[in-house]
Amino acid sequence: MTFTKAELVILQLNRFRDVPYEKLDMPYGMTQDGIATALCISRAHACIELKKVQNKGFVEVMPAHVMYRPKTLNVYSLTSNGRRKATELLDRAKEESIDVDSLFTVRPMRKALNTTPQLVRIERELKKSLEYIEEIRYSKTRENLYPIYMCLLEAQKAIVYPEVDE
Repeated sequence: MTFTKAELVILQLNRFRDVPYEKLDMPYGMTQDGIATALCISRAHACIELKKVQNKGFVEVMPAHVMYRPKTLNVYSLTSNGRRKATELLDRAKEESIDVDSLFTVRPMRKALNTTPQLVRIERELKKSLEYIEEIRYSKTRENLYPIYMCLLEAQKAIVYPEVDE
């Protein structure tokens, strides 16, 4: 048996159940974008699923500063009803021998890295390019490579720490 997207939202937020709201930097996985990334769904679909669980009283929303982000974003967390529902879902997963962590693409302690398929491909290509440039950087044929190298480094930073428009 599989979980619905709404149930996966609850399980995703349950991974952060011990994060206190008073914490200075909230985890990226508690934002709409972080949830969408973890579930491999669009931000619009994540919004719909978050509204569903919010209307059922499982999730609450609050503004907070998020790690690696320059501005305040909405952060979602489980209510007491949401925690009970998460416990039920975890019990169901245990009965069916489902590894809950394997359902998500982003691990809780990982940096804010978008892992949508396109970004993964772009990041892989950037890493290959950087490795190639590193190899020839110190060779005799390295004329004019430094500007390209710096450009690729900036592009990689943009993937690891993307600007979020909310």
